[in-house]
Amino acid sequence: LTVSGTATLDITTVNDAPSGTDITATTNEDVPFNFQTDHFAFSDPIDNNNFAGIVIAGLPTAGTLTLPGSSVSVGQSINSGDLSNLVFTPATHAYGTNNSSFAFKVFDDGGTSNGGQDTDQTANTWTFNVNPVDDYAVVSGDTSGSALQFAGAITGDLNATDVEGLTDLDYFSISTNATNGTASINSETGEWSYTPTNSGVTGSDSFIVTV
Repeated sequence: LTVSGTATLDITTVNDAPSGTDITATTNEDVPFNFQTDHFAFSDPIDNNNFAGIVIAGLPTAGTLTLPGSSVSVGQSINSGDLSNLVFTPATHAYGTNNSSFAFKVFDDGGTSNGGQDTDQTANTWTFNVNPVDDYAVVSGDTSGSALQFAGAITGDLNATDVEGLTDLDYFSISTNATNGTASINSETGEWSYTPTNSGVTGSDSFIVTV
C-alpha cells in the first residue's frame, strides 16, 4: 500500500543586512565638513532595500561629530534625512593625512521582522585628511605710544606668536610708514621707534607693521 500526500511550505522573507564602504574625505584646517546622504556608499543586492541611515559605531579619533545642538554618541542612529545636518569639526589647528577617523554602520529600510537584519554587521571607517592652512600671526605688546611735545622719539616693543611657528628671524617690517614722522622697527626683536618730522607737532599719527 502506497500513500502519497502534498506538503505546503510557506517561506517567509527575512531582511538581509546591507553593506557599506570605507570612505576618505578631505577638508581644510579649522573648516567643518558637512555630510550629505550621497556621501555614503550602500549596497543591498539581495533585498534591494533603500539606504535609510547610519549608526555611529565609534567616535572620531580627533575632532567632533555633531548634530544641531549636541555631540553624537556611540550607538546613535542617524536617519538619511538628517545626514545633511551632521558636521565633523577638526581639532583646532590640527591637520595631516589620516588626521581623524570614525566608525559607522549603514542600515536599510527593510526592518527586522522575523529575525531580519537591517544594519551592516561590519563597521566601516570614515577617514579625514585635513589640509594645513596658514594661520595669521598674533601681535601683542606696545601697539600705541605717547609723548609730550618736544620730547623726541616715541618707542615701544612688539611681540609675535604663531601656532605653526615663525619661520625665520626677520619677523617684523613696516609696510606703511607714518604720515607726520619716521618709524623704524627691529625686524627680529620688534623694538620700534617713531620720531615726528617736527618735534613741536601735536596730534596723532600711525604706521603699519607687518609680521
